[in-house]
Amino acid sequence: MKISFYSNRIRFDGTFLEKQGLGGSESALINLSTCWKQVFPEDTITVFNTFYRKTEEINGVTWKGVVDFKSECKNANWDCFISLRDTEPLLEPYIDSKLKFFWSQDDTNEIGIQQIAGNQFLQNRIDSILVISNHSFNDIKRVISTPLFLMRNGYRKDWIREGSELTHREAVAVYSSTPFRGLDVLAEVWPKIYEGCKKYNIAPELRTYTGMGLYQQADRPSEKQLYEYLSKLPKVTQFGPIPQRVLYDELKKARVMLYPNHFLETGAMAVLEALANGVWVVTTDLGALGEQVKDGKNGFLISGNARSPEYKEKFIEKAIDSLTNDYMPDSTGLIFSWQEQVERLRNYIYNLLE
Repeated sequence: MKISFYSNRIRFDGTFLEKQGLGGSESALINLSTCWKQVFPEDTITVFNTFYRKTEEINGVTWKGVVDFKSECKNANWDCFISLRDTEPLLEPYIDSKLKFFWSQDDTNEIGIQQIAGNQFLQNRIDSILVISNHSFNDIKRVISTPLFLMRNGYRKDWIREGSELTHREAVAVYSSTPFRGLDVLAEVWPKIYEGCKKYNIAPELRTYTGMGLYQQADRPSEKQLYEYLSKLPKVTQFGPIPQRVLYDELKKARVMLYPNHFLETGAMAVLEALANGVWVVTTDLGALGEQVKDGKNGFLISGNARSPEYKEKFIEKAIDSLTNDYMPDSTGLIFSWQEQVERLRNYIYNLLE
């Protein structure tokens, strides 16, 4: 089978997960294409990315510049072409591919979905839209007639140390997402969480792995002020964005993920990775987060506005409870490995081709 991917929002390649921090959507593409070659080495996988002309093989996947797409798409003989969040290549006059997919990591708030919703040509041309949660599926199907296929993001099974979820962990809390998803709330409530844990003779530590560098952007002044404030709080260590491969090793040391999110998640990669590494998650019942976190099973799910006093009081209570107890998350159900998702997607493509 010959599969090609296209992504043109930021520059990256198949080595980024081991050398620098990267946003969830781009990480998903690297993981899916890499694991595809692991599971089906006989398939040909090509990724078109970056603005410059460059071709190299990384983990069996061929990486090329987007300029190569325009010259190759007319006689490529692909079985499936998959564009990640970008409608531009799907407007090419001719693409020599049996199937054409749009891979959405979002819902109807995303510009790519809005463009498809307002363009009947695109809706007719695209054979399927890949969506990552029930939330996104239900939201997108209201405005688009194109068939949708639910394919959640996954975790790297080959990066999980077997049995690591069974080991005792120190009272370490983590925040491993972009700063605008709730780090401000966490900074506000952390002193009370810390003091509450000390009543149990436990001095918890908070480690943050965050920064707009995940999107290859500079931190804004407000975010720099937030980091400065965090630096003055007890037992807080800030690491900035780190490579996903390194993050997995850090998550294995943590007991709890504290994620008082006020950003509508369509499928939180940060939460998925925490659960896969045996971390208990305390977060908000918002967007697709309730599809991943089941209250009392693998974390605590808190309703309401994360910036409200009522929410913060509940969050502090659940954070203290989580840091002073050894809860064992049940990460079954809606948590899948990328290796599993490769098989699901390949089977879906195969059935459409028949």
